[in-house]
Amino acid sequence: MLVISREPNQSLLIGDDTQLQVLKIRGASANLRITRTRAGGPMTEEVFSGWLEKDRPLNLGNKIVCAVVEVQVHPAKIRLGIEAPREVSIHRKEVFDAIRRAQQ
Repeated sequence: MLVISREPNQSLLIGDDTQLQVLKIRGASANLRITRTRAGGPMTEEVFSGWLEKDRPLNLGNKIVCAVVEVQVHPAKIRLGIEAPREVSIHRKEVFDAIRRAQQ
């Protein structure tokens, strides 16, 4: 399991088509929005939008599972655990954007 810290308004990119955004953190849960780009276009579909409690796994399909493994309220931060096949890349969005800029 890969564990990554995220704060509100930060995102993760999972594979080529899935984005997980942390919206808010409260108590022992995080409000997440997970979208997936539809094949062949810029349109996205919402996979999940809501509160995910600590230690409750969420199956995203394609053998990808995420869970909130730790919640910190002050400052607001969570640690997300992501289980995925080895061939699936997982990047913090700001790192992915920097890689993309460097490749252009």
